[in-house]
Amino acid sequence: MDWKHGYFAESGYTYGYYPETSPARLRWAALLKGIKAPSSHFRYLDLGCGQGLNLILMAANHPDSEFVGIDFMPEHVAHGRALAESAGLSNVRFIEGDFIQLAEGLATLESSLGTFDYAVAHGITTWIAPAVREALFKLAGSLLKPSGLMYNSYNTYPGWLPASPFQHLVMQLQQRYSGPQALQLAQQHMAALKESGSALYSLVPLLDGRLDNMKKQDATYLVQEYNNQYWQPVYCSQMLQLARQYKLDFAVSATLPEVFEGAYPPKLLAQINSETDPVVRETLRDLALGQSFRRDLYVKGALIYWSKDKSDQLLDQRFLATQSVPAPTADSNFEIKGGALSLNGKREAYMEVLDAFGPDGASLRQVQEALPKVSFPTLVQITSLLMHGGWMALDCAGGNTHSNTAPPFYASSLNAAIGVAVLAGAPYRYVALGRVQSAMGVSDLDLMLIGLTAQGVESAQLGLQLHLAMGQLGKRFVVEGKTLEDDATAKAHAIGLAGQFISEKLPNLKRLGAIQSQLL
Repeated sequence: MDWKHGYFAESGYTYGYYPETSPARLRWAALLKGIKAPSSHFRYLDLGCGQGLNLILMAANHPDSEFVGIDFMPEHVAHGRALAESAGLSNVRFIEGDFIQLAEGLATLESSLGTFDYAVAHGITTWIAPAVREALFKLAGSLLKPSGLMYNSYNTYPGWLPASPFQHLVMQLQQRYSGPQALQLAQQHMAALKESGSALYSLVPLLDGRLDNMKKQDATYLVQEYNNQYWQPVYCSQMLQLARQYKLDFAVSATLPEVFEGAYPPKLLAQINSETDPVVRETLRDLALGQSFRRDLYVKGALIYWSKDKSDQLLDQRFLATQSVPAPTADSNFEIKGGALSLNGKREAYMEVLDAFGPDGASLRQVQEALPKVSFPTLVQITSLLMHGGWMALDCAGGNTHSNTAPPFYASSLNAAIGVAVLAGAPYRYVALGRVQSAMGVSDLDLMLIGLTAQGVESAQLGLQLHLAMGQLGKRFVVEGKTLEDDATAKAHAIGLAGQFISEKLPNLKRLGAIQSQLL
């Protein structure tokens, strides 16, 4: 077998951000179960880091901590190193390595890398060969410190059962065609089978919906999802038992809605809780929900808070409203999706909590005092779900939940580098948020304006320079589905966008720590 081990390595992975992998979110999920995890001065290992953008965003948000990414694709490692260097980040490094080879030289690796508080394997363990997966877990189990946390996200049954026939066809076609061609031909064959009245669609009625959803998805993502030789969803019991072999016990779901019992129908919850063994209980949960993707958090020997210490940690944690996701209209509720759960939060109750934290932030203790009629468990649940939905974020000012002093926003240097790169045609769509130790999706136009600002363009000239930058990239503005062909109209539109960015978006980006306050 060649160096790829059956993995589709003909093209690089997407440039994404995955909020559940952020240290602040992992710590909060663990805290909900009374498990200790560090909020500062930690070490974080990303196993299969892809392009490295996710890791770099987190490194910029945690300048006091150390981040290491390992990936076997040279393209990914080269990209991560270049972006980190352009942003001036010294607390993140990338290693080109094969998990199997690294696991065989584990003693040497431990000596050179040391141990870690967090290890992450996002979207990799059900896409790689069994031997590679074993090696990955061996590395995580050995390199994590006692009490360390491991995040593992992966495809699961029963939710992925409907897509199995399609993926099998993709792999047959890939023996003769390139990855994108095999994927496209498989889609064409499936459409023809449907039109001809194939019995497959009666046997697997959810297949049609899967295929239809693919039309809306990024082609780069799709080949990484379906074109790996060893793509194989598993029942969670198989993954949990593998983790146990390396001293990693299931702790909690990193998908926050799944943590709270109030999110489940009572009869389903009673059946799930009727089992005391965590593996059987999680299996029942997946069967009940029709789960297709899990975000597990394992612990290598849990360090538990005593009950009062846990309460104090929860009460002292600060949150703030992000003001980046619109609240629902007066006649709508908060729709929250997490994993296979879809929740409908009552607008009145959720808005009351959101308003109580406000844009300046507050601790749970302060909000509990302000809302005495809301029970503390309910307050914790609503707050967590609002954070999951993007309406709120952990307020990590100063890297210390007991401090109200915001640190220098190191994230701003990364965002400047990202913006400049987008001006050159890079596909990035996220900015780091230093105050809340998270990241946020933004448009390419907003990133171009950030890049222009970083290059010293005055606010009065931003619109004109945005118009010029679009022309240099061969791009046109599109408004309500129509391309602005007239140069004068496009220029006026660019000036309007720049004004809107300065007056409406920039203040919030500054507040969240994406841009240094003295800029603009």
